[in-house]
Amino acid sequence: MTESEPRSPRSSDTVRVYLPSNAAHDLDAVGKISRQVLEKLGCPGCTSGFEIRFIELRDFAVDPDSLDVREIPGAPRY
Repeated sequence: MTESEPRSPRSSDTVRVYLPSNAAHDLDAVGKISRQVLEKLGCPGCTSGFEIRFIELRDFAVDPDSLDVREIPGAPRY
């Protein structure tokens, strides 16, 4: 693949990181998460050619008794 060729949304060099809303909007949390992901990929100082996609989870469930809404991890959307 050359630089000008678009990457497939599911190519092997694409890494998806699913974040709860509270972490997705917190710069310090995103930095901490990014460092951990980079370490797991084997290169804490760079992305090593990986395309890292941060995906905010936005799935909710309603308690039938109290009608309280809470965030739950669900099927990711691409």
